[in-house]
Amino acid sequence: MRRPRLRVERRAPRLGSETGAVAITFAAALFLFGAFGIVAVDIASWYGDRREAQTDADQIALAGAQELPSFEDAAQAAADAEAVALAWAAKNNVDPADVTIEVVNDCYSANDEVHTGVRATVQRPGKTFFLSFLPDTVQPTISTEAVACSGMPYEMIGMLPFALQKNSDCFEDNGSFELAVPIFGERCDIVVDSNGSDIGQLSFSTDPTDPCYSGNSSANVYEYNIVHGSQVNCQIGASVRSNTGVNVGPTRDGLSARLGNEGVCSDNPYRGSTAVQTDTDNFNMHPTLSNLFAPTTGVDDFFEIWMPDDGYSLYQPAEDLVTVDCDGSLDGIQTSPRNITVVIINDIDVDDGVGCGGNNSHCYEVQGFARMYLEGCSTSGQGFRADCSQGGGGNTFTIHARFVEAIGISNGALGLNRLGDVQTFLKD
Repeated sequence: MRRPRLRVERRAPRLGSETGAVAITFAAALFLFGAFGIVAVDIASWYGDRREAQTDADQIALAGAQELPSFEDAAQAAADAEAVALAWAAKNNVDPADVTIEVVNDCYSANDEVHTGVRATVQRPGKTFFLSFLPDTVQPTISTEAVACSGMPYEMIGMLPFALQKNSDCFEDNGSFELAVPIFGERCDIVVDSNGSDIGQLSFSTDPTDPCYSGNSSANVYEYNIVHGSQVNCQIGASVRSNTGVNVGPTRDGLSARLGNEGVCSDNPYRGSTAVQTDTDNFNMHPTLSNLFAPTTGVDDFFEIWMPDDGYSLYQPAEDLVTVDCDGSLDGIQTSPRNITVVIINDIDVDDGVGCGGNNSHCYEVQGFARMYLEGCSTSGQGFRADCSQGGGGNTFTIHARFVEAIGISNGALGLNRLGDVQTFLKD
């Protein structure tokens, strides 16, 4: 009996149908990858738009905040801050219609006594490339916000060991310690006599870790602090010691050595013509100061150290100034030794500080700090010299300097103390 044979059929593979399926899958994947790529391009563009809008908001807010704070006319200051912010936007190709400005008063507390900041909101359509060709595509709106705050320095290093009192004629409202503020552009002389009397010299340590009142009354330390500026950190409300152990010699030698380092700002490219500067500033009142405006003298004149914040106007020579970086090849702003900072106190004859008197010295409470332009010096025996290098002779030595208001980005603690530079920062 024969066994039945198994029949095995060999069939050719259906290559056509499987290849088609693979092709369809590949095409679908390619389409998806392409779609994702198209979306990714537009999303990346939106992120770029947002970064650009955030930068615009930051700069607009900072520009407006430089007009604050004002303790005299808060409404006008708020209007000025908004106008300056919108002007910055227009000048830098940001459509003012895309910008909303709000002047705020919550930078230092929930309710500051004056306007202290500017909130800038930039809102504009984001750019689309490929998605704009698709139907019913909604164009995204890019919205960013920044708050910039403004104030005056609460702490300082680098001060010269000199104090000015608020009841001086170079202060406005000098009948009130609370309201007195420097008159920008006004000369406020510091006089030292040969008896070493207590008329404005301060005693600082050379150790930056010491407190503000830890003074050293030696002539060498006093002279060192004139040349280099004190490295002790002083804060408003801290106490500072007067220095009665010095006289004309160390003061003259320190200032002469300090000004011997000038020249880095001389012949700065910003300077306008000599005639324009002499006619429009108010820093040429001393008859022998004309040499400050001769570009060949090597003296760092006023407009080589500071420039107006709008970059070209000379009509507010003592306010809203930006410090010129006289050597961009070095880190930080390189300025002139004529750019000085001094301590403000209430009254040279009144001890209102704590724990630093004795040895015939006074103890003062620091009220704030003031920036000044050091014009030069004169003595009772000799006339004015821009380099403060008078020889012997004369019982008094007068330092001629004028108040300046500079604006810039904060590098320390700020507050609302009415004195000093206007500094700004972006609030987190």
